[in-house]
Amino acid sequence: MADTNSNDHVSSDAKANANVNVPGASSSAVNNASISGTGTNNTAANDPSASSAPLTVNALGIQQVPLNPGLYAPDPAAPVPGNDSIFAIATQLMNPPEDFRHVDNNFTIYITWAVGVAGPERFERTSLNHRHSLLQNDDLYLRGLEAGLSEEVREWLRYGQEKLSLPASHFGL
Repeated sequence: MADTNSNDHVSSDAKANANVNVPGASSSAVNNASISGTGTNNTAANDPSASSAPLTVNALGIQQVPLNPGLYAPDPAAPVPGNDSIFAIATQLMNPPEDFRHVDNNFTIYITWAVGVAGPERFERTSLNHRHSLLQNDDLYLRGLEAGLSEEVREWLRYGQEKLSLPASHFGL
């Protein structure tokens, strides 16, 4: 069997610049394909210097053009920036997700969810039951009632078990 070199039909210039094998493509198309990965001549779309926007350098040291704010939808996987005011936390704690509703129209809220809502810095691990308990001198405990937190939820955050079940009417739902 004869040993044939499949790169004979690509110019040596294309081989040196692109290191790809594209049968029947000109050297400029091969070079553009190595830049864009599409095989089309769209050098301007990939050339950061073609944009009038200021360039930034990402963590990998690659120059990139900043995105236009408002043009792109938010990433659903990205965490939602929190509002750590006592009123915002109390509102969120008193409006548990529908996933926590049971067929009997009760809601079961969990201490891990509450810690995620309020922030772990507001809690301590108790030695008795090894659960997170709201710090007694925390603003959420001291001012939670005036912010809209119910007495039951406030006391549960400080002294309760891992979960608390209350009727939907307790949450105004």
